[in-house]
Amino acid sequence: MGVCIAMTVNMYIALGIMNPSILPGNGSSSFLFDNRSVSTESYIENVKADLAQNFDKVESESFSNYNKITSQTDLELNSSTKLLSNDDRISTPLNGMSIEVKTTKVYVLPDLPSNESTGEYGHFILDGLNRSHFLERVHDIDDSDAVWVVDLVRISCFGELLKTVEARWERSLNNTKLANNTTKTQGPRPWKIYFLDMDDHGYRMAGHCARLVGEVMNSTDHVHLASRDRTGNRNIYHDDGEPENKTFANVGREKDYIGMLPYLHGKVRVLRYGVRSDLVECIEQIRRQDLQEISTKTEYADIITLPRINDVAHFWGPDECGGAPAPCQHRNFVSKALFNFSKEPTNSNRTIFVGLAGNRGPDGRKFVQKDYAKALLQYKIIVVSQRDGWEDHYRLMEGLAGGAMVMTDPMTPLPYHIEDKKQVIVYESIAELKELIHYYLENEEERLKIASSGHEVAMRDHRSWTWMERLIFGDWMTEHGSP
Repeated sequence: MGVCIAMTVNMYIALGIMNPSILPGNGSSSFLFDNRSVSTESYIENVKADLAQNFDKVESESFSNYNKITSQTDLELNSSTKLLSNDDRISTPLNGMSIEVKTTKVYVLPDLPSNESTGEYGHFILDGLNRSHFLERVHDIDDSDAVWVVDLVRISCFGELLKTVEARWERSLNNTKLANNTTKTQGPRPWKIYFLDMDDHGYRMAGHCARLVGEVMNSTDHVHLASRDRTGNRNIYHDDGEPENKTFANVGREKDYIGMLPYLHGKVRVLRYGVRSDLVECIEQIRRQDLQEISTKTEYADIITLPRINDVAHFWGPDECGGAPAPCQHRNFVSKALFNFSKEPTNSNRTIFVGLAGNRGPDGRKFVQKDYAKALLQYKIIVVSQRDGWEDHYRLMEGLAGGAMVMTDPMTPLPYHIEDKKQVIVYESIAELKELIHYYLENEEERLKIASSGHEVAMRDHRSWTWMERLIFGDWMTEHGSP
């Protein structure tokens, strides 16, 4: 049986699944649904059209596991839930009943096999599609019901992409003529295309590419762009002997993208790295092993309050870039400052680590590093810092996923639902970094509160499936896709 959703919100209140006090206008809401993560902002609109109709009998016990309400924005989920097959995704059992969900089809360009799906393409795009209840990857390029997601790092706009759009449009045009039995040039229906620009420096021709694709489809309202490249003129540098209280300079300013907007639907959305599923699974495996070894230690059950034997870590060596300091002089500068900080007499009883755990570079991006995952669970505070010329990196979300309190240098803007002094601590100078480390090591309750909130937001809003669902279903008039 399906669930009638003609009066979705009112029915959920009647069934006790949704608390009326957290409806729009009274704050943001979340509740468990089938123990999986979906974005609330997309879910309410999606569910009205996507859930099947009618059910004859509802017992309150049937929804006992779905009646947890929190004050957060998205659905709270258990990350260990099994992946569903395509068939399971369409008809998911709910305590003896079934809820039928119509998925949104997604065609990904380039259309790569799983064994070639590394980096962000694999960690977030494909993993998100595989784990989402509401999105389904398809391989039929002519599927008229599918939206397209385009990884601009992996495909050439003026080569493969534009030719692919033109060929698809031509086939659709011919099919329309045949269906109408006419030679009239009645155009086919444009389809939504989502450009994902995950290049460190941004794909410089994204706006021109959007214009050309829009011209093919005779539409300026179907191409969307989300980009990691949000900051212009970023060029952080440090002088020898620079005072510790000097605020980090040349951190850049937020781009406005005015020249691109006429060719795009809505705004250029913020694209930040999410939480990798392979890291989460590795962390959970390590924690399960620890629990088996010390089964009487109940405090290990909570990732936030588990005993962390060390104090501070910055997982980057002071000379990690070797003879090419330009891309990471800033990160090296932070490492050197923390190394010197660790030698100060006031820190003689503290453990401050500066260096790598596991491999970085291609190995770190392709494969989870168990030594690194284990280290994330051993430190109370994780300090992260960015590159000289661009923002965003995996380390921020990795630190939050590990349950430590994370301290970061400035980002413009911070990721979705991440705020300074709520989910992370932002430092703007070495002096401020040292002062804040002292403060939060001495004020455990405040540190754990921030760590808990950061972990919750990361695991709720930045898993691969919520990452993808927010791109497809989110509001493109806002920078993060929030409702």
